[in-house]
Amino acid sequence: MDFSRYDEGLFKGHNRMKNLAQLGHDSDSLQQQRDKQIEKLKPRIQSNYFVQNKATKRKIKQKIDKNAVADSTLKQQLNQSLIENFPIANIDSVFETLDAQKKVMILENAVRRARDTKAQIDEQLIKIDKVDYHLVRHKIEWHRKFTLSFACFIFFFIGAPLGAIIRKGGLGMPVVISVLFFIVYYIIDTFGLKASKEEVWPPYMGMWLSSVVLFPIGVFLTYKAATDSAILNSDAT
Repeated sequence: MDFSRYDEGLFKGHNRMKNLAQLGHDSDSLQQQRDKQIEKLKPRIQSNYFVQNKATKRKIKQKIDKNAVADSTLKQQLNQSLIENFPIANIDSVFETLDAQKKVMILENAVRRARDTKAQIDEQLIKIDKVDYHLVRHKIEWHRKFTLSFACFIFFFIGAPLGAIIRKGGLGMPVVISVLFFIVYYIIDTFGLKASKEEVWPPYMGMWLSSVVLFPIGVFLTYKAATDSAILNSDAT
């Protein structure tokens, strides 16, 4: 296959082609974009569900400005005073005073508002999910650049003791153990990667899981080899 036919620009923006600085910068940008989209979602919900009387709002603001204080205790007293002076209306009692036609009109209007709000929320959540998709994969690639190097370091500590076993005689069992360690690493790494991509675990946890599991084993085997323990000496009695 002639890869020279492909345009480099097609892969240049992919997260796997970026270095650490680019991944970190783009992750921060995606996080800021996500936060902005969440902030845009709040007023859309509140505007459809919270309607405040303008006259009451003006009176409350005047009372707050007049009694503006910094002490938290006095603020609590002020809030309590506002609640007492401007009690919340009983919506059910107001609704019952209306005739049947107005009740139907209000209910239909409420259903329409609820549907519109749900549609807006669903649309915004789709945008947030798209940002999350790219954000998670940028974080995964950022951690992968460390975990792959660290995995080589771990397998050195696992392979060196097994090499000592091979040097002292006996080839079959060390090879089987080495293959088993690699299979275990691959299974754990695949499991952690999948959990991170599906946002079940945070990226750092999924990407470092295999290293956390195998590193103590490598240290243990290295220690046993250094102390010439019987566990690594096939000639030991």
